Amino acid sequence: MVSGTLYVMSVSPRSSWLPALAKFCGHEIKVVEHKDDPNFKSIFPLGKTPAFIADDGEKVTEMLAVVEYFIINSSDETKAGFAGKTNKEKVQHLRWMSFINSDFITSLVKIAFSNDENTKAEGRTLFANQASYINDILAEGKTTFLAADRVLAVDIFAYKIFQSLAHLGIDISEYKNLVKYIDAVKSHELAA
Repeated sequence: MVSGTLYVMSVSPRSSWLPALAKFCGHEIKVVEHKDDPNFKSIFPLGKTPAFIADDGEKVTEMLAVVEYFIINSSDETKAGFAGKTNKEKVQHLRWMSFINSDFITSLVKIAFSNDENTKAEGRTLFANQASYINDILAEGKTTFLAADRVLAVDIFAYKIFQSLAHLGIDISEYKNLVKYIDAVKSHELAA
């Protein structure tokens, strides 16, 4: 078990699900909105969230690293496989975490935050290509979820991202396998 302080930007899907992940893994952490702590930038000079500082002073930044830190430091052996049990699952988990956290979110940022209609259109095209890609991978049926036949941390992260799509006016009903996947993930305790 680890204890410390997790700095988040609560409106960001990269941060918002991490307190629940920490609790799921058996950690006792304090959660602080980064802008509410005047010392945040002196502790983490880049000012990026999520950022975690353990009570022993160890600092962990970047969402993928924070996720890994919480999972590998769980004293509950059943949680240790939440980023994959086999080497194949671990690699696929990292693959999908990276894809969702970079490529997929980039298309959504273009849709949500650009004032330029051309950039928004580019984001919608990127999103359609990426959603089709995920839909096709799920259709192959090699695994029930993105990286394994059980829900892993990446599925919770992806689920949180997919929840935001309706707020962006994005209809995913044409991606039947993706819709089925989202319905399956939402039954996990961390998806609540």
